[in-house]
Amino acid sequence: MGDYRCELALLIDNNATDNFAHRVAIVESHLAQQVKVVTSGKEAIAFLKKAKDKLPQLILFDVHIPVLEGQVFLHEYAGLTHFDKDDVKIVILTYKDKAAYLERLLINNEISKIEIKPLTLESCERLGELV
Repeated sequence: MGDYRCELALLIDNNATDNFAHRVAIVESHLAQQVKVVTSGKEAIAFLKKAKDKLPQLILFDVHIPVLEGQVFLHEYAGLTHFDKDDVKIVILTYKDKAAYLERLLINNEISKIEIKPLTLESCERLGELV
């Protein structure tokens, strides 16, 4: 794994531009060696259900993802039992104007942090402290 903070990050966002920039920031900052990108909560849950040996240590998601909105994703995620969730950190990605609104989600024990989009090298370095 080298000097990466984790082996795999799961990025859930339907914005292709953000996904490209975030993947670059995550890898260049050495936050994660690999980034799996999905564009909906439904895809994310399907990926996590199929993942056996290759689970992400970090999940970053835009709470306003399509198909399965963020809160529904968290509910579905809580129902997954085939892996140790203590080994996975969840970060909500949002734009600055929505961050205060989302603070209430931090009471959910599954969520580790809310981070402002777009991710930068500096914000990825801060996120590295979680994993």
